[in-house]
Amino acid sequence: MDVWESGDATDAVGERVAVVLASTTTGANGVDTQGASDVLAPKGLEELEALALLCSALARLFTYPTYDQAVMFTNEESADYLDLLMHDAGADGIAAENALRPVVDQDEHRCAQRLRIDETQLLFAPNAPVPLEGSRWIRRNPTGSQAATGEAASVMRCYRESGLSLREGCTMRADALPVELDYVAYLLRREARFRNEGKGAQALLWKRRRTSFVVAHLDPLAKAVASGVSRHNPCAHLVWWSQLLQQAVIRCAV
Repeated sequence: MDVWESGDATDAVGERVAVVLASTTTGANGVDTQGASDVLAPKGLEELEALALLCSALARLFTYPTYDQAVMFTNEESADYLDLLMHDAGADGIAAENALRPVVDQDEHRCAQRLRIDETQLLFAPNAPVPLEGSRWIRRNPTGSQAATGEAASVMRCYRESGLSLREGCTMRADALPVELDYVAYLLRREARFRNEGKGAQALLWKRRRTSFVVAHLDPLAKAVASGVSRHNPCAHLVWWSQLLQQAVIRCAV
């Protein structure tokens, strides 16, 4: 999934994810101050890195899969991996009682086909009942500043402020759920990088950029998508991913 062009994002199945945004500046800010530990976020570096991987994994899961990907995404190993990421990211205790891991179907063909059918009907078909674009939900519930400026334009402005732009030829909209998830994964990795280098001021800047974006854009979109999925009767994996999505986003907001 070609989402960003910064090239430092790796998705949950070990493939390179070129974040749909291409780097447009050498840095998103001019701050290069060595920071003290008291300005750092409460998460450890391991949690930040795990949360970034989790966001990248969810971005992939909410992108229409090939048949082979659908088989891989619904097997026991993938479920174990998601559980591990949730734990390492500190997100498994957030509303965990609502996330019910599906029983893996022994008939992998049937399971993969059901996933692809359900995702097509609910998420990707024309006039799908659960659209993945934030602007589709804002249009239905026009509140907040995004209603005036347009959600896609508002999200794109956030990308530009981070030194990124949509990759040429990208078919996904700027306000699509997978793109926003990959963007947050990018912000988490930037934050982790500066923390690792002892640059607390820059780490804090990227943390604030992440939390403000999540609260304004990703959180309401994730809630709308998860709620929309729950109103239908899709396969258990899609329901579970929607529940994990909400937990991960809550963790990204702090």
